[in-house]
Formats: sequence, structure tokens, C-alpha cells
Amino acid sequence: MSLYLYRVTPQGTAPSSKKPLGDLAWAYFKTRPEWRKIAKPPEYHETASLLKGIEENYRWLGVDWPANRYLVLTLSGDADVKGSKPMQTGVVNGWRCRYDLVTGKFDAPALFSGHNRKAVVPE
Repeated sequence: MSLYLYRVTPQGTAPSSKKPLGDLAWAYFKTRPEWRKIAKPPEYHETASLLKGIEENYRWLGVDWPANRYLVLTLSGDADVKGSKPMQTGVVNGWRCRYDLVTGKFDAPALFSGHNRKAVVPE
């Protein structure tokens, strides 16, 4: 399943971008130093999900962000491991980033750094 953002125009709704939000989040993650720390197997399965809390502006995280400004996404990825018993192993487990609905940019605030350190399994 892919997550798309839409904007309301006088003609109806229109996609905000050509790519799904999850793909854009993964593209952002792949620019980060954490990406260089994980194995890049030939088969890699990526998922992106919204973190619960948008209805309360993520107050449970202890933040005071402007109402309806940000979406927090979590990224997870499994690698196919070849061997005597082929299996999948998680190499990215719930890495968090924030999408700014006003600027259209991603970031990973310092608030997420401790969680994100544990979310990436090094090579």
C-alpha cells in the first residue's frame, strides 16, 4: 500500500507529488549517514507508515509543534538473506522522520536520534 498526499484545488483534489510519500521518505533516509551503515542486499523490502498521533499533533512525544504542520513517518526494511535457510531479517526497524506539510521537506529532529540509533542494524 502506498501513501499519497493530495491538495485541494478549485478543480478538486490533486496529488502533491508524483511519488508516494513513503518513497520520498526512503529517498530522504538514503541521504543520511545511517544508510551507509546498513547492508545493501540485492533483495530489500521497504515500508513506510504514519506514526500514530497526528490528531493530537504528536503531543505524546513531548513536542509543541504547530497544529497540522507535520507528519511523522516510520521506515522499516527487511533484507533477504541467502544461505542454507533463506530468510528475511530486519535492517531498519521503525526509523523516524518528520515531513513538513508547509515546506514539503523531510528532517529527523534531535528528538528522534536515540530512537533512530536503535532502529538501524549495522552490517
